[in-house]
Amino acid sequence: MADSVQELMEAMVPELKELVDHNILSQTEVKALIKKRTDFEYRLRRRAADRRDFAKYVEYETALDSLIKKRKTRLGVKKGKLSNFSCSRQIHFIFDRSVKKFKADLGLWMEWVAFAKQEGSSKALSKIFARALQLHPRKAGLWVHAAAWEWEEQGNVAAARTLLQRGLRLNPDSEELWREYFRMEVLFVTRLTERRKVLGLIKAPVEEEAVEGALPTSIEVPELVEESKTPNKGKQTAAEMEAGLGELLGGAIPRVVLRHAAAALPQRAEFVLSLYNVAALASTPQVQKELEDAVLASAEEMQPGHPAAAAL
Repeated sequence: MADSVQELMEAMVPELKELVDHNILSQTEVKALIKKRTDFEYRLRRRAADRRDFAKYVEYETALDSLIKKRKTRLGVKKGKLSNFSCSRQIHFIFDRSVKKFKADLGLWMEWVAFAKQEGSSKALSKIFARALQLHPRKAGLWVHAAAWEWEEQGNVAAARTLLQRGLRLNPDSEELWREYFRMEVLFVTRLTERRKVLGLIKAPVEEEAVEGALPTSIEVPELVEESKTPNKGKQTAAEMEAGLGELLGGAIPRVVLRHAAAALPQRAEFVLSLYNVAALASTPQVQKELEDAVLASAEEMQPGHPAAAAL
């Protein structure tokens, strides 16, 4: 243990020396830093490691990173090649070891995700999501979170759609996943319609625009064992997708998702009715009305005379 900690400390010497050379940290501060990191490293390597030690280590490195950034700004020092991301890299290293030690702790994974988002580390974030999903494929919220990042942050609707479909394949009764899938497809139609209006393409063929966001999935999750044993209830058939392309701006794909949701949750008319409010995100009053009618029709078919449907 002592040798591995010593090697780790020695590897930090070049970047710490650079910080001293630029008067960002003093020799005294560096000595204190090394002592603090050494202490944390020994704590993390104990057989009975404490989750709180990982959290304290991250907190310490975060404060150190903030201090270094402030001093660089005040001194007008440009970021050096070695110390540029030293604290960030160290924090990722801490999180990596923490999730290996506490694999079942989803909270730790989400803390790491939050940090990677804050740092704008897209490559790191995609790998973190992929690893977390492999370990927690039955956590519907994790699939939703990953898909939301692909769709809202990366602008990759194709990747988000794939993640939601895979999540539904493993969690077909998840209302959270079905709601997010329906919401995303409604918003996609809205965004596409607005874009075409701005570009003056409102009368152009829809098919050329329907592939927006068809980029490679950045969160690459290998096929899971559970998927090979589970029918894919979330994914549309080729025929359904083809029909959706032809009527895309009219909300065809959200209606397909709605139909699949109703089929997967035949006893949950109340949930299907909750999608009525999501339809308000539609691009035009006409599309909104058609989606609202589709929701009401599905709920009526599932539970004739549902009082909530009548109220709408």
